[in-house]
Amino acid sequence: MERSKIRNIMKYEFLHGTTASQTARNINSVFCSSVTTQQTVSNWFAKFRTGNFDLANELRGRPELKVNNDELKVTVESDPSQNAYELSLKFGVSKQTILTHLAQIGQWLDKDELPKHTPKRNIHEKKLMVSVWCSSAGVIYYDFTKHGSSIIAEIYRNQLDEMMQKLKEKQPRLVNRSTPILLHNNARLHTAQMTMENLQEFKLELLHHPPYSSDLAPTDYHFFRNLDNFLIGKQFNSDNAVKLAFQEFIDSRPPGFYITGLNNQPLKWQKCYFFSFPFTRHNRNIVCKRCNTLRYDAPAGFGKSHIYSSFQVCEAFGRIAHALICSQVIERRKSVNVSPRAPSNKDEKDVQTDPNQNGIHYSNGQRIIAEKYAEPEVLDINALNNTKRTDREVLFFNRVPKVGSQTFMELLRRLSIRNMFSFNRDRVQRVETIRLAPIEQLQLARMVSSYSEPSVYVKHVCFTNFTEFHLPEPIYINIVRDPVERVISWYYYVRAPWYYVERKQIFPDLPLPDPNWLKKDFETCVLKGDRECRYLQGEIHEGIGDHRRQTLFFCGHSEKCTPFNTMGALERAKLAVEKHYAVVGVLEDMNTTLTVLENYIPRFFQGATDVYYDQVNSFTRINRNFFKPPVSEEVKDLVRGNFTREVEFYQFCKQRLYRQHRALKLTSTATPSTNNHL
Repeated sequence: MERSKIRNIMKYEFLHGTTASQTARNINSVFCSSVTTQQTVSNWFAKFRTGNFDLANELRGRPELKVNNDELKVTVESDPSQNAYELSLKFGVSKQTILTHLAQIGQWLDKDELPKHTPKRNIHEKKLMVSVWCSSAGVIYYDFTKHGSSIIAEIYRNQLDEMMQKLKEKQPRLVNRSTPILLHNNARLHTAQMTMENLQEFKLELLHHPPYSSDLAPTDYHFFRNLDNFLIGKQFNSDNAVKLAFQEFIDSRPPGFYITGLNNQPLKWQKCYFFSFPFTRHNRNIVCKRCNTLRYDAPAGFGKSHIYSSFQVCEAFGRIAHALICSQVIERRKSVNVSPRAPSNKDEKDVQTDPNQNGIHYSNGQRIIAEKYAEPEVLDINALNNTKRTDREVLFFNRVPKVGSQTFMELLRRLSIRNMFSFNRDRVQRVETIRLAPIEQLQLARMVSSYSEPSVYVKHVCFTNFTEFHLPEPIYINIVRDPVERVISWYYYVRAPWYYVERKQIFPDLPLPDPNWLKKDFETCVLKGDRECRYLQGEIHEGIGDHRRQTLFFCGHSEKCTPFNTMGALERAKLAVEKHYAVVGVLEDMNTTLTVLENYIPRFFQGATDVYYDQVNSFTRINRNFFKPPVSEEVKDLVRGNFTREVEFYQFCKQRLYRQHRALKLTSTATPSTNNHL
């Protein structure tokens, strides 16, 4: 029987209210048991319920392609530096889909299209290596290496001498009034003792070499990419011809060429790290050393000239650049096993007390970093405010221990009455678990997302990215503290008598610790090299005394975050702060912290400064440890030598807070700090 007639019967039965199963039985009993099935009738009934009574078959065929190969080809050719992930974001498909289409484009040519043939390079071609130093004002100095020789430390030292002479002639203000920043890579000749002595002699600040990725072409940087384009199609029969062409290239650059390239370089850092990473340019003078090899054909050769980059370099320098290279400047002393020693004259000279930081001691290198990046600049408050990028009015305070978090939690509780929002906190745990398994992270994210707006939730826990679970992102805040002062505070906090009295009241079966452990002071613990006070780089030490890693609360739940004082954990923590946190306050500067919180998150912190200072005495006594003895500056400095990346992260958060404050165009009043015993 024809299908159209069967479908008409289905339509008739549907209009008369017969069920799909009964309709199938009726049809099969009259015609044949295999005419139709209950599932087929159900499918047609579902179509009829939508109001569509068309009995014709649906159009069949391959599904419509989301990616057009022609469009993809044009996109790739317009910017060959794009990778598959970037293309997938543009076309709204998966990375694998892009790779599949790229394979199709590479395998098949148009009907009348011939494959491109590239002539084989003459293996006997000569090459000429040139080293170039340039700044935002232009080329400072360049030098062609003689044939048969290579750049070694002694030659590089002579080049530096010549470069500094040229720099004094062309930019005397840069040499006389500020510290030039030299950027070169970490090749052996650049790290040789002879070179380092020269850099110290010239008072050049060394900018750590930027990261690079294998998918970035060697000529993907500003200077040599343009030189490559300039030399296309040119042939050279002698060294002089190459040198003249190189000089012609320099002379042909328009005004602003170098400063434009300098300002565009943060994108190169961005490609090498993470997408959507916010970069901000910083107005600093940079001397960038570039070294390239110009290859040219011998008289009997043919083809175009080639460029080969010997060193991967970059001129970018901004806020994130500082965050990535800060350790190079801060780590004046390498992280070593803490052992008892008397401070040398060099150490005593290198340590200086900053009276504005409540007596906290920093090395001169750390102090210089803090001062250099506090220079005034034009700031965009919208770029520094992540509050507007959140999805809901839910504040998540994943508080770090011993940073005054109890004080801020009480402040939020009082503000909840004044500003009319719901205040929620995690209950006291027998064992505080701050790193969660994925299923526990999901449960936490779901719970926080279930709170009605506006709400606050407070918990000791590592940073949890709600968007990874397709849940709305809350407003993240946190507080940081000088890492050495914080670890000392924690050491004595878990030994305070009232701490165990409170714990015993909540958990009566909790065993008491060894009395000898309770009596042990911090200085003895450090000088004897006890495991609890042995802060070794890369060490993973889980336990009640292991709250050395302030970065852990920002890095996240990954195992890569657990090794102490590592660059990987540091960069993850910085990335989380930049991308997700609205405000990260600093305990040592309560006034600036409260001002930024009030202006960046007014829904929750409106009036916070008034509430805090109206009752400042009660706030500063919260969780205050009167049993904490003083610790000598020598021991603090000894410990600080192993907290290099923790100190860098603290300075990074501090710098970000001050940038947010400067963007408000407000003047912070000097309010005495009252948290020395937290």
